[in-house]
Amino acid sequence: MMNDLKITLAYSYIGYLGTGYTLTTPTNAVIEASLIRDTYRRSLVTEVSTEFNGSSVTAHSYAFDALGRATNAVRSVQALSLLFTNVYAYNARSEVIGAGIDTNDYAYFYDNIGNNLYTSLNAITNAYTVNNLNQYKAITNLLDLSGYRLGHDADGTRKIRGRS
Repeated sequence: MMNDLKITLAYSYIGYLGTGYTLTTPTNAVIEASLIRDTYRRSLVTEVSTEFNGSSVTAHSYAFDALGRATNAVRSVQALSLLFTNVYAYNARSEVIGAGIDTNDYAYFYDNIGNNLYTSLNAITNAYTVNNLNQYKAITNLLDLSGYRLGHDADGTRKIRGRS
């Protein structure tokens, strides 16, 4: 019967910032999540962990540079003995210029006002062409030179005009 179900949910805080929760189900199963925040920059979460009935399920840890940008993330799934590490790199304008996520490497190159000119995912590289209104007019795959011609309607909404 639905009327007899009792679920307990308790949140924990440091000031106004959440640090986790505990959920107890009607069968007394307990799910817990906890957050650890940077000591001096409380808005940055450095660790997240979850447990089910006292056994660790997942754990995530994060590192940040002096500007608060994520530079490293480590994720683990204990039951499957999996560990994933992600790394991130930025330019002086805080645009992501590189990332290593799981087994994939990403790279990005921008013009002086932040338009994306090149992206790559492992060996596949795309080039972007921008018009004088900073709208993308073409995307070209540099591996096989295939791509898309782009246009924009009167509101500036991007439309695919055809394959190149």
